[in-house]
Amino acid sequence: MATETAPALNLRTDLFIGGEFVPSASGKRFETSNPATGETLAQVAEAGREDLDRA
Repeated sequence: MATETAPALNLRTDLFIGGEFVPSASGKRFETSNPATGETLAQVAEAGREDLDRA
């Protein structure tokens, strides 16, 4: 049985505010990773106070 490796995701996600995806007001992002491999799975917009007020 052959073992296949799934392609890297490396997604980029924004915040969902007001019915649409928007970047964070600060432009800051953080990475999430696969704990088993350390591979980056996604870059996620980091919400701050201004984003909370917009929501």
